[in-house]
Amino acid sequence: MVLACFFYSCESSGNITGETTPPSITIYNPDSNGLIINGDTLRFQGVISDNDKLHSMLLTIEGLQGQMYYSYNPNVDGLTTYNINTPWLVQDIPYDTVGYLRLQVVDINGNGSQKLWHMRLRD
Repeated sequence: MVLACFFYSCESSGNITGETTPPSITIYNPDSNGLIINGDTLRFQGVISDNDKLHSMLLTIEGLQGQMYYSYNPNVDGLTTYNINTPWLVQDIPYDTVGYLRLQVVDINGNGSQKLWHMRLRD
């Protein structure tokens, strides 16, 4: 009599599909290191995309001391591409400072991308 045993082992990375490609981010406007002044209207333009599907996007304008001046969070869940084209009327910048535009994107598999554009914020 021959007795055989088979053992099966698997690892889970939390990503069921095994897809690990992060979303792509392209910003056409504004330029990095630009000057942003109260009263201006700044238009954010660009494209985010994923080889599968997007889940979330968050665009913020932040000061270096943690101030939040603007936040844009459109519903991109389930899309493969999203064209960013939204204006911001610049207001409530209390003093001259350095800040940045932060764009964070996550796909449905939990893969994320982030880009920062530095800018000068002026009252």
